[in-house]
Amino acid sequence: MSAADRVAVHDLLVGYFDGFDQRRSDDAFLRETFTADAHWRFPRGDATGIEEIMERRDGTLGLWKRTLHSVSSVLIELDGDRARFTATLLATHIHRDDDPGAPLHIGGRLTGEAARSDAAWRLRRLGLDLVWTDGDPPERDFA
Repeated sequence: MSAADRVAVHDLLVGYFDGFDQRRSDDAFLRETFTADAHWRFPRGDATGIEEIMERRDGTLGLWKRTLHSVSSVLIELDGDRARFTATLLATHIHRDDDPGAPLHIGGRLTGEAARSDAAWRLRRLGLDLVWTDGDPPERDFA
C-alpha cells in the first residue's frame, strides 16, 4: 500500500481518458491499460474482455470529431494487489462535420477496480454513471 501504487492507479485511470482524447486506436495501449477479463460499463453500452473493449473503442472514437476529458477527485482504496477507486469525470464531445449538433458536455461518477500483476497495474472494472448532460448526443450508435 505504497504512495507509488496510488500514483500508478491514478495515472492509469487518467491515462485511459487522455489516450481517448489523443484518439489512440492501437490495441497495445488498451492491453497495457485493461486486464484481459476487464469489464467496461458506460451509458452507451457494456463490454467484457479486452477484445470487446477494443471493438467498443473503435466505435466510440468514430462518434466524435474531438473530445476532452477531465478526471478529478480520484479516491483510491488499496487492498494488496487490488485497488478500488472513484472519481469525477467532466467531458466535452465535439460532433463530426457530418453529424452537426451542440457539443455534448457530461458530468459523471467513475467507479472501478484495478489489479496488479507482474508488477504492473491494469484496470479490471471501469464504469461511468452520468450525473448530468447538456448538448446533443450523436445521431448514430457505435459503428
